Amino acid sequence: MIDQAIIATRQLCKRQSTWLRSEKDALTLETPDIAKVLEFLEK
Repeated sequence: MIDQAIIATRQLCKRQSTWLRSEKDALTLETPDIAKVLEFLEK
């Protein structure tokens, strides 16, 4: 059961990553940056 949960989580992560790449206005951060997030949300 634990192995199935790990596999399902990895699959979900991959689907979300693929979806995010197709988003034109998505904000992606390499490191946490609260100032950039706040600036993005204010737009």
